[in-house]
Amino acid sequence: MRRQRLLENRELEIEFFHIIFILVILIFLSICFSFIKAKFFKISNFDLDVFFSAIFTFFVELFVVLYLFFRFPNHFLFLFKNKFSGFFKGVLYYFLLIPLLSFLTLISFLFFKKCGFEPMPQELIFIYLKVKSIYLLIFLFILSCFLAPFFEEIIFRGFLYISIKKKFSVPFSIFITSLIFSLFHHEIFVFIGIFTLSLILTYLFEKTQNIWVPIGLHFANNFFANLFVFLLKSIYKIS
Repeated sequence: MRRQRLLENRELEIEFFHIIFILVILIFLSICFSFIKAKFFKISNFDLDVFFSAIFTFFVELFVVLYLFFRFPNHFLFLFKNKFSGFFKGVLYYFLLIPLLSFLTLISFLFFKKCGFEPMPQELIFIYLKVKSIYLLIFLFILSCFLAPFFEEIIFRGFLYISIKKKFSVPFSIFITSLIFSLFHHEIFVFIGIFTLSLILTYLFEKTQNIWVPIGLHFANNFFANLFVFLLKSIYKIS
């Protein structure tokens, strides 16, 4: 019995460091791509530049999710054992959180303004307002609203958080997962909002044990943010 428990602990230890290694590779590839593109592949066409960046992000996240699926198939089955109805609960939670997220965005704006910085909007908003191709806008919309929430919740909540939790306490694991998630998005001016959102996503996953709940909330957050920018673009005809 004791030998079996030691083997199980060893297996968990391998999984923990395995997930950390995969996440480090994910962040490393993202940083390398940004550096190489900026240094050696300066594309004058803005739409084309955005397209290549989006494609790279999509394939990196897809590769990581597929790798995790084939490496830990039983864990994937565990993650999606709950009903899809949790997705709609996540959407509902988003509507309840709108006042809090809006307040944090305002606080963040005022803080950076007070420190002498000119706060910039989230990068995706800037991209949407400058992109001219309707097909690229549709692709970005699908990537941001449907694929990103699904991939990122599997990676960060489904694997990273659970791996960290096997080594540390729940509050610490929620904090670390959210910190890594926020740093991964490298959005300094909306860092507080992303960090808080991640805290809530991870907490809800811990409480419900249903991955569809954070996926639903993440989807709603991205969907309505995208929709708002689309409306701005169409009303003011920004291109």
